[in-house]
Parts: sequence; C-alpha cells; structure tokens
Amino acid sequence: MRYEEHHIAGRRNSNTTIRLCVECHRRITACQGAVGVPLSGTTDDTQRTAAMVLGLLIIVETMANAYARRIAERYGLRPDTRTGYRTPRAA
Repeated sequence: MRYEEHHIAGRRNSNTTIRLCVECHRRITACQGAVGVPLSGTTDDTQRTAAMVLGLLIIVETMANAYARRIAERYGLRPDTRTGYRTPRAA
C-alpha cells in the first residue's frame, strides 16, 4: 500500500502532517475543501487555527466511520437509515 503525507490544515497553512494511504488522503483533502478549509492558504491566524481544528475533526470522523463499519460487519450489524445507529440484522 502506498502512503502520502497529509497536511492536516492544508499545505499552505501548516507543516503538520500525518501519513495516510493514497485513497484516504484524496478523500480527506476533498472533505477539507468541501467544509471550507482554505487550502490555498491564509495569513489570518484565526483561520489557520480553524483549518487545523477542522482538519483534525475530519480525520477523526473518517477513522471513526471506518472502525464503526468494521465492527458492524464483524458483529452482523447494519446502520438504521432513520437514526444512523447500529441495529442487529433481522433473522
């Protein structure tokens, strides 16, 4: 599996990185752009801090969803489309 360095707040906002697989890197970067992280960079410290916080939240959410799917599959659970909570499969 190939890995890439991901800039948590966007390359032009911070040098802080984590290693992600290529697919996760693309997905998380797209999410950053979708929620308004200024990927083209900003000189405003408040916006840089917000970019870091949003970047971290996106990473945590992505990881939590991945683990939730793995656990649900392992124990035969599926998401309830009304609430998002996991419910046992019907027999």
